[in-house]
Amino acid sequence: MLTRAFITAILKTLRENIPIEIKTDKGHIIKITYSSLLNKLNENNFSENNIEELTPATIARIVWKEEKEEELQKLSKDFYAKCSILLRKMEKELNDKNFIFHSKNIMLIKSNLLDLIKYRTQKIVKLALLSPTPQRDLINKMTAEEEFLYILLCNILSSWNQFIVENLVGR
Repeated sequence: MLTRAFITAILKTLRENIPIEIKTDKGHIIKITYSSLLNKLNENNFSENNIEELTPATIARIVWKEEKEEELQKLSKDFYAKCSILLRKMEKELNDKNFIFHSKNIMLIKSNLLDLIKYRTQKIVKLALLSPTPQRDLINKMTAEEEFLYILLCNILSSWNQFIVENLVGR
């Protein structure tokens, strides 16, 4: 069985070395590593409006809809980055007079995000199993992190299928 440290090392290597192809609005394709993509997202100055539109209630609605619907729901590419920035901002504000309010909201947001990640990961794994060829319409519904997972799973499953067919069925 693979240890957690081994899996973490593999994922670290992948995110630092495997390029992701991103199609721009103008149709150009950019190749960028996952870690570079995350750095770019974190460097962007998200406006306060973009971050503040994410509230515990908004995130709870997103989780509820994701749980109830069979199809993967569309999220912006930077959804998790925005959530991360919101949580960091709220954690910094814990020293203010809103300690209890922020600590409850932080716990609620983290709990909801864990549920959301679980639901979406299950759907993404199923989608990759159904068709190991990445589908553009599905990728458009995913965050940057999910796109990375989906393409990686599709590549692994496609290689696995090719290996099995060649070795069992023949060439």
